[in-house]
Amino acid sequence: MAQTPRVPVATLDAAHSRRRSTIVVGPLALPAPDLLAARLDAMTAAGPVARLCLVPSPASTRWGHVDPADAPRLHSIATPSGSADPAELLHTVRTLDDRAVTVAAAGQWLAIDFSHGLGEIPLIHTLLDVLFGLTDPGDAATWHRYARTPHPLRSAAMKTFALHPVRVAKLLAADRLRPVKAGTARRTDPGRDPGSAYSPTTRVLGLTAAQLGEMRARRDAALPGVSMVALFTYALHQAFDRAGVSVTDTVKIPFDVRRYLPSGKDTLGSFSAGLDFTLDRAGGPAALQRAMTRAARTGRPVANLLVGTAKARRYKDRDVIGSPTVAPPPQLLHSNLGWAQRNGAWPFTDRRRACMLVASDPATPRGLTVTSVGVAENLWFTVEFHRSAHDPDAVAEALILLPQTVADLTGAD
Repeated sequence: MAQTPRVPVATLDAAHSRRRSTIVVGPLALPAPDLLAARLDAMTAAGPVARLCLVPSPASTRWGHVDPADAPRLHSIATPSGSADPAELLHTVRTLDDRAVTVAAAGQWLAIDFSHGLGEIPLIHTLLDVLFGLTDPGDAATWHRYARTPHPLRSAAMKTFALHPVRVAKLLAADRLRPVKAGTARRTDPGRDPGSAYSPTTRVLGLTAAQLGEMRARRDAALPGVSMVALFTYALHQAFDRAGVSVTDTVKIPFDVRRYLPSGKDTLGSFSAGLDFTLDRAGGPAALQRAMTRAARTGRPVANLLVGTAKARRYKDRDVIGSPTVAPPPQLLHSNLGWAQRNGAWPFTDRRRACMLVASDPATPRGLTVTSVGVAENLWFTVEFHRSAHDPDAVAEALILLPQTVADLTGAD
């Protein structure tokens, strides 16, 4: 029998395959388990363009097709005790198996654990739309814009910099490659440090439509032109500081690079660039917004991915043995995923209680990864970190302080 050809993937897909993300959505009127399983199988059968049939590997950029026994699977499980806390499902689905994609239906809740190498939130949005019957995985039109984008980074770079080569030269020079010195670095799993315990921990906060409306009104009055992403990022940093959680003044904010693709092109693979911004305590959220706007306007996210790809290619086969890696300082990463339900309404049983939690492995051993996402009328924050690095009670306290911190930054009493 002829072997199925291996599928070429991006260098950063291989790099991201070391990390995982987990989502929980609910409460939902879910289809019957057999129908959910059939829809999951149909998306897997759509082939490499839909990503689910691939076997992620950090060791290669040519991935194989998953064996039927290891294909994405639906588990029907009991609703966790204390179902008012959906965060419990984040842990449950992670322990079900070690497949690249695992889906669990638990009463009115749906959970998905997946390899970051396969993709990020656009992939999971698509999978959810398929599971809810909003997208037909058997329709070739569903995958057309992805199939016609075999090299998304090349397409984004050509669109962004083809007419302005000097701009990309300046951006690349600002973040030029630095060789790794022998004896000072060692490859480790993301979020894991040889000298610290692997102890992933999650804390969550939900904001209601009323709370968000009040915050937006205060923002509009006090900080016109400042996005809620910039405001929340700055407020999160201050809230962690107030709660005694140590983080550096340099925050990381992922930018979706799909905005730089030509019209009609898209990708379900990972295509975000994490940019560092040093907070200006005097300038506040407005200064952060100006820096974010300048970065987006100059194409810095595309340049960041170009640099990241070059570094990954340069060092993918290089394990430097010597002193243990010096752990990077504790950094806040805030990833805002926008608002879900882009292809139709999801079957929430109560939109006022609608919840979506997205927990991603911390990028560094001492890092805090905060993911915010809006669903129905609510906004949810999920913080993922290692309890060996940060006190869970202090992290929870920081989230409790977030609304008041936003109020303080917008001049409210």
